[in-house]
Amino acid sequence: MTQLTSALPTRESGHHRTPSRWTLTEVMRKAEHEMVVCNACRYCEAYCPVFQAMEQRVTFQSADLTYLANLCHNCGECLYACQYAPPHEFNIDVPRTLSRVRVESYESFAWPSFAAVAFRRPWVTTFVALAVGAVISFIAARTFQARDADFYKVIPHDVMVMIFGVVGLFVAAAIAVGHRRFTTIADLKGPRRSSHVASPPRPGPSPRRSATLDVLT
Repeated sequence: MTQLTSALPTRESGHHRTPSRWTLTEVMRKAEHEMVVCNACRYCEAYCPVFQAMEQRVTFQSADLTYLANLCHNCGECLYACQYAPPHEFNIDVPRTLSRVRVESYESFAWPSFAAVAFRRPWVTTFVALAVGAVISFIAARTFQARDADFYKVIPHDVMVMIFGVVGLFVAAAIAVGHRRFTTIADLKGPRRSSHVASPPRPGPSPRRSATLDVLT
């Protein structure tokens, strides 16, 4: 098995470009092993874009594995069809492994960085957010009371627009930064097939293909 340099930065470093700070993870080793086996078998090659993109590669670096993991929609069809799935000694479970790679990629590309914990502990994050929201709502209800049942005397329309506008801009910025970090990593060039084979498509899908979802057909 080839030696890899992970394209995913550690959360401690918070860095997304310097290779010296990238560390190899056991999840990436497992994903590389499974993609090598799948690339040799190819029984599932017509199932989804993951396997079509996989066949364009002869080795799997972390940039490749990150891209393949984010192509997977976790439908599970390949697991049901796989002759090497558990309890076979190869222990091939592509949906489970790629989902773990996705979580690592979400954590690594999250902005701001402290938001990464939401992907590792989603239930805790949801509970804390609901609790904080309930406390704020209770305090607001006790503090601002309108005698004539006028909603906008409790929360003026301009205030609502400002609050939700700021939140909306923050969400859009977080998605844009995360997408930029992902495409920076996914576009790294790894070993491909020899030149006499047709050139593989660009690893990152174009905005048009992403908008039309034609990679899912």
